[in-house]
Amino acid sequence: MLLPGSKSWIKKFFFFFKEGAIVLSVKDRVQLGKPEQTIRNIGSYTGLTYGHCNRTLYEKSFEISRWTDLEVQKVALFESLLEVFKLHNRFFFEPDNFVQCVLDFYGTDIKYQSSFLGLKWVKNIKDPYLQLEDILNQRLIFAEQRFDFKWWKYSMSNALVFLDVILFYQYLKGDKEAINQLRELEFGALSSLTALSKFDGVISNPEKTVLNIYLASSRLDEKVKANIIQSLDDSSDALDFGSFKEKPFNVRSFYLDLMVVMLYSTNQDSEELKSFIKEASQQMALAGDVFESAEAMMQSYLIDSEKKHGVFSNKNSYEKVFVSFGNRWTKILLRNKDKLVVELLESKELIALVSKSTTQELSLEEKRKVKKQFRDIVRSVPALGIFMLPGGAILLPLILKIIPDLIPSAFRDNEINKE
Repeated sequence: MLLPGSKSWIKKFFFFFKEGAIVLSVKDRVQLGKPEQTIRNIGSYTGLTYGHCNRTLYEKSFEISRWTDLEVQKVALFESLLEVFKLHNRFFFEPDNFVQCVLDFYGTDIKYQSSFLGLKWVKNIKDPYLQLEDILNQRLIFAEQRFDFKWWKYSMSNALVFLDVILFYQYLKGDKEAINQLRELEFGALSSLTALSKFDGVISNPEKTVLNIYLASSRLDEKVKANIIQSLDDSSDALDFGSFKEKPFNVRSFYLDLMVVMLYSTNQDSEELKSFIKEASQQMALAGDVFESAEAMMQSYLIDSEKKHGVFSNKNSYEKVFVSFGNRWTKILLRNKDKLVVELLESKELIALVSKSTTQELSLEEKRKVKKQFRDIVRSVPALGIFMLPGGAILLPLILKIIPDLIPSAFRDNEINKE
């Protein structure tokens, strides 16, 4: 059993890896397209983007239900850094090299000189693996405590820590001073959330609470934080999102994802706010489907979180998100109907299983086949790649509903002749 709250857990992690108890592979819906998109998917899949992790990244043959939420987030952060390292090195890695690379990224060669990270040098820690454990512990704690909010009540940890993963990728690409950009990127994240909060001229209590979560997570100077809070009352101080357009994709998409978090966590699912976020996305030079995927990933995360933690205040809120999620993906599928139909007609087993589902319940193995074969089809249609993101429990009902509508002729044999 791996115990992330105990000493030497990283060494034990790699021991379990060598023994086959941990498989360093990710779900198909995570590893898609370019590395930048995979990194974004990692944040959504684990929950690091949203400040609370529902799961870790890699498959494990042992139970993790006894881990605390902080331990789950710690392992998710560690595994995300490892996956980015693997992506950059074409999936080859040595544990010692990886650990030393992360230490170099955080700047331990100069005794945690990056004091703005909140890291404190512990002189008696000489083992690199233990140093990394110490850093991860320190990076996950809040800089300060200033809130109490239902959404994050299960996790009192750094909600901006996914920036570490984003900057680690920049470090691997050659920017050896990447970590020194953390304050700037945190400021950009908080500025984005502040701009969204001020858009309608009224700062609601839920919005203030969400802002406090991110303020508590940041390592910004207290004077800077005070200026951010003060700016909430200044409607003339509008943020130019175009100033972010030269930032790496993962930084810009992270800002967008955070604004979507604000949208859903404060139950302000209004078209005006969505239009504001879409406009901000365009100013940041993000393609239109990036906002669409941000909403979809947020909805998928919420639905999954409801099963585990009950994040919705009532059943109607849950059903609203679930219905919206289904409608969104139905539109995307229909938009790519022609390409999808060609692929579907080649998969006779999938058609047969969907046809069977109209008259009887599929077995667990048959449901697994439906999801796998549909994902194989989706993978062959680039425009549908983002459809790989939803979890199986959400995806299956949509598949069984939409396929007969796409190719009704394939299901006419099942119709009962009424003559």
